Amino acid sequence: MKNSENRSEIISLMVNICTRVISLIFLVETVIAHSDWDAKSVAGVLLIGIISGLAYGLLFIKRDMSRKQTFFSFLIYALILNAVLFFIGLNLGWIKKEVASFAKMEAIFLFVFFGVYFITYLIDFSEAKKINRKLKDRKAK
Repeated sequence: MKNSENRSEIISLMVNICTRVISLIFLVETVIAHSDWDAKSVAGVLLIGIISGLAYGLLFIKRDMSRKQTFFSFLIYALILNAVLFFIGLNLGWIKKEVASFAKMEAIFLFVFFGVYFITYLIDFSEAKKINRKLKDRKAK
């Protein structure tokens, strides 16, 4: 039962990452860049979101990782996402083979990547605060 609960929690986290990535990309590109969306671009964003969610599973490969292992897992995760973005971006014409185009896409990637990381941190922090409050209330009784 415990293993099943753990697995469903990881899947839930992966789905949450997927939806946050997709939402933030659409938000950034629509509001800031005023992008027009065609079917291929929407499919590309959805693919990036799905791969982001699946790749997030890398962070759960091993339990009780050291800080160093966690950092390297996180770095591999970021590199995978960056490679996927540039592969899809080049194939869909989002990126031209110019330094300025690559730099712009990298800036957008970093904004979305750290935006999702920040949102996830805030949600986790809020959840931890609630749990600590419940434990404190339980201890007081």
